[in-house]
Amino acid sequence: MGRIGLGTKGRRVGLIPDSPNMAAIEAIVLQRVATALSAPWIPMELEQGYGAQHPEWFKPSYRRVGDRVELQGNMTIRTTPSPPQSGVFTVLPEGFRPATNLTIMIGDETQGNMTGFDVTVSGHCRIVRQGFWDPNHGGPLQEFGLLTLCLAGLSFSVLPQPE
Repeated sequence: MGRIGLGTKGRRVGLIPDSPNMAAIEAIVLQRVATALSAPWIPMELEQGYGAQHPEWFKPSYRRVGDRVELQGNMTIRTTPSPPQSGVFTVLPEGFRPATNLTIMIGDETQGNMTGFDVTVSGHCRIVRQGFWDPNHGGPLQEFGLLTLCLAGLSFSVLPQPE
């Protein structure tokens, strides 16, 4: 029986075959990896008050690779001229939603504090941070104007949790 090992061949990573069939398996695996890595990024449709940090940075976007949804880009929360109407900054479409509600914790470039966001089974992505939303004024606190969140490298599974 053959075995498969992972190793390098020159500069590229490949499978080290232990039988004549491994060359065909290696080609299939590498083709699937290439397909996954070429999944297109889809720009997020951001709600009022949320936007891309700067044209020179990646815009907030997402893609699906296998059973995982990956995020990228830097997002800014603006309180002027049109503040957000809620903590929800986007709604992910079906096929890009988790099987269970989850919270992703991320750093905050501007304030240096921990911030996060919920991703719900309905696709709502909502900012989670102590004091972010001021219920007395129906909006974000002024001190959070120009809050920037980096989404790069964040991902989650669309599959249900194993029991």
